[in-house]
Amino acid sequence: MKCFEIFDAEDHITEAAIAASSTTKLPHDTVLMVTRSGILRHTFPVALARVSVALNQDLKAIKPHVGINAKFLARALNAFG
Repeated sequence: MKCFEIFDAEDHITEAAIAASSTTKLPHDTVLMVTRSGILRHTFPVALARVSVALNQDLKAIKPHVGINAKFLARALNAFG
């Protein structure tokens, strides 16, 4: 994740692949965090998904409750990195 807001990805997954796997599509305004990578030695990448996304095993996500601003949460987490 090289930018704060994610509008597209290098790789894409089909609806058929989602249906045939254990992954799910997460809604827009989901906060994404890298949790498994060498980059964590010196930074904590956090981004805000502006489109629906599916994750790989290196990422975790938080979908804030109604009333909690996703951009604020992402920026707050980003302050740790």
